[in-house]
Amino acid sequence: MNAGQKKSLRGKRFGKLTVLKQWGKRKNGTYHLCQCRCGNKTIVRGDRLKDRKTKSCGCLQIDMARAIIRNTTQRQQEMQEKISLREG
Repeated sequence: MNAGQKKSLRGKRFGKLTVLKQWGKRKNGTYHLCQCRCGNKTIVRGDRLKDRKTKSCGCLQIDMARAIIRNTTQRQQEMQEKISLREG
């Protein structure tokens, strides 16, 4: 590989994303078409993948929000049960 050539990201995994191919170049970077583990495809700038700033198509953020809601609901139910036991 020459000094001017960049290493291909094709096939590399970054979080839930796998790079399928280079999508194009713009003045602010090189873009890649990626397949997310959930099945969605998304276009991501290469430096965002390498810096681990983009880890999924957006599904990871949704999954994390669901987990927070689920944990909060469980804690609220546990607190309500404790209060009921004290009052009962």
